[in-house]
Amino acid sequence: EVQGVKVEAKVWGTKGEKIISQKQGDLLFTHFGLSGPSIMSMARKIAPEFGDSKVELHIDLFPEIEKNELDGSVSKSLELNGKKAIKNALVGVLPQRLIEVILTLSSVNIDKKSAEIGKVERGNILSNMKDLTLTVSGLRPLKEAQVTAGGIETNEINAQTLESKIVKDLYFAGEIIDVDGDSGGFNLQWAWSSGYVAGKNVSM
Repeated sequence: EVQGVKVEAKVWGTKGEKIISQKQGDLLFTHFGLSGPSIMSMARKIAPEFGDSKVELHIDLFPEIEKNELDGSVSKSLELNGKKAIKNALVGVLPQRLIEVILTLSSVNIDKKSAEIGKVERGNILSNMKDLTLTVSGLRPLKEAQVTAGGIETNEINAQTLESKIVKDLYFAGEIIDVDGDSGGFNLQWAWSSGYVAGKNVSM
């Protein structure tokens, strides 16, 4: 229902009480789940956490606004649009295609008049705006990966030349080495820089 919706959000991953990773930035709802720079940056730390207990993602759709302030804005919108259905009163507060999803998760009838929304229902809506919680079922397949982790251990490579310490005249570069960085160009820079260093030393 929300495929293609993009928001600026704060996202954090948890396993039990433990916070695994936390990012803020663009988040994209897709046909398979979630994507975008903030999600891809978290995948590296979330991947090893699958196992005996579930991993959850928490989404704050209003990271720059405190819950009390957001409550005031929502209350005012409901008051001004008391005769309208709640799904229409929240237009302009939430991305339109997210409204029905948030209301459904909040156990609020989407056609209920705004003036009839009580404190408990409003609290449920606010909770899902500030902490929309989803269970992670898995990662996308390797063929869709932006970056891969793992590879030749860095302690087996000469850091100055990128030559293997084990096999003479064997050089490594890029993602074959166990080096991976955050989303945002760091991995491309590593590929170019390591390729330059390895290539320069191979030709010497």
